[in-house]
Amino acid sequence: NSLPNATFFITFRSMHMWWKSLKAWPPSEPIRKMNNILRNINITGLPEGKGRDLREMSEWFCWHVERVRDLLDNSGGNGDRNQYLVEVDIE
Repeated sequence: NSLPNATFFITFRSMHMWWKSLKAWPPSEPIRKMNNILRNINITGLPEGKGRDLREMSEWFCWHVERVRDLLDNSGGNGDRNQYLVEVDIE
C-alpha cells in the first residue's frame, strides 16, 4: 500500500445544490460546464453518457460514497494500515 498512514476527506452538500453548482461551473465557460465534463470522461462507476440529470448524478455520488467508505472501512482498522476517512458537510 502506497499510503499506509493517510487521512482521506470526502465532502457533502445537498444533491440539489451540488447539481446546481455542477451546471454553473466554470462561470466563464458557457458551453463546457462541469456536469457535461463529468458525463463525458471515464469516472469509476459513472458510465460515459450517464449523469444527465440530478437523479443519475445523485445515484452515482451515493454509490461513490459507499465505495469509498467500504474501501477505507472508516474505522482505521484496515489491518496494519492507519487510513481514516473524514466526512465533511460543507453547507
